[in-house]
Amino acid sequence: MIYLIFILLVLVVSYNLFKRAAGTLSVYRLNMISWIFYFFLVLQCLIGAVEIIAHVDNHYMIDYIQHESSRLYGFTAICWTLIGLPQGMLFACKVFRIKSMREIFNTYCYRPIIEQGYGVSPRWVFQMCLLISIVSMCSVVYVFFVIHEIPFAKFFSAESAMDLALYRQSANRFFPGNEYVKNILALYICPIFSYVAYCYYLCDKRKINFIWWLCSFVSSLAIVTFDLSKAPVIVYCLGYLFLYVLRGGSISRKTLLWVILSSIGLLIVMYVVIMQSEFSALLHFNSGFIGRMTLSSVAGVFLSFELWPEYFDFLGLSSISQLISSLFGLEYSENSARLIMSYINPSAFYGGSAGMVNSLFVGEAYAMFGWIGVLLSPLYVGFLIQVLYIFFLKSPKNPFFLGFFTIYSTQATIMGGFGSYLYNVPLLFNISIFILVYGLGRCLIAHK
Repeated sequence: MIYLIFILLVLVVSYNLFKRAAGTLSVYRLNMISWIFYFFLVLQCLIGAVEIIAHVDNHYMIDYIQHESSRLYGFTAICWTLIGLPQGMLFACKVFRIKSMREIFNTYCYRPIIEQGYGVSPRWVFQMCLLISIVSMCSVVYVFFVIHEIPFAKFFSAESAMDLALYRQSANRFFPGNEYVKNILALYICPIFSYVAYCYYLCDKRKINFIWWLCSFVSSLAIVTFDLSKAPVIVYCLGYLFLYVLRGGSISRKTLLWVILSSIGLLIVMYVVIMQSEFSALLHFNSGFIGRMTLSSVAGVFLSFELWPEYFDFLGLSSISQLISSLFGLEYSENSARLIMSYINPSAFYGGSAGMVNSLFVGEAYAMFGWIGVLLSPLYVGFLIQVLYIFFLKSPKNPFFLGFFTIYSTQATIMGGFGSYLYNVPLLFNISIFILVYGLGRCLIAHK
């Protein structure tokens, strides 16, 4: 009972801090910050943390925890993240002298979508966006050409769930083609520019804009199901909901209920019909997609405190990137999510059917830097997320930036590890695209 009272107090404080950082936490006006609070922190972390500290989890991953201190430390780290993350966000507001995020958010949402921005010709930006989108769609075709099959058909042709798990790991880690083309141009860029194309269609309902959006939409659906993951296709479709809010809309209660029920329905279909799971198992709080959402998603934090430094040495910067390790002559190590999987399920890990245990970033921060990582990482991550949020709200509201704002609103995840906030290839690639489109555009204007 004392833990429940404590977590309720933490939740109240966190809610108010996040509300100031986001501008609004209304579920009818979802945004980049409220999505992090509701979906990642409350649903995927807080509920499971309470179950674990109260010993009502009965979950196969949590069964590996032998020390009571690991439960207490994991619970403490999650509670601190609920407070520290918005504190870092509010510090960013002070740095950039933002008095009211609510005012800035409302001002942005109710501005019309324009095609101008940074003094570059709208026609040039349109042509560059179309060209990049075409390249990304060609990359999707390349991915399917290399693997010589349609992955979604595996759902129906695979003999068992193990076959699907083996294919998923093979698709992610043993892709026979160019990894950068698959991961960056196809899997990452194509969905972004499908949102950009949709924004152009909203501005100008010419046939070319509709065809562009339709082709990029189909390509995006194909690539987000490439490794047979269930959540990415739902998240991609939810992006259009965020886009609706950023255009100045407000989600009705009926629409919100329909989205929630249809998402749950799609997950049930994937688990029961396609993956042949028992429907009754999905109703248990510790199994199926319910257990995966509330317990599996947070288990990595508690396991980090169980395994470091007793079983593994603290990683430091050795797990950030194999490229960086080779450049600086450092010994490279697998990230903590991979190491945790190798401990709890070695046969599946080394057999290629299990990948990693993704969890809240504070778990990997501890595995990398110990308690100093736990203390500082929420402040650091919160600051970076808020800087990005402010950047988009202050940017021109044109199709280019609105498309990127949409993708960051849905994929500004805090569940992928701390290393991605130290070295993030997609972010560097986005900066390169911005320089290509607007930097080159300004150079051409200056040359004329």
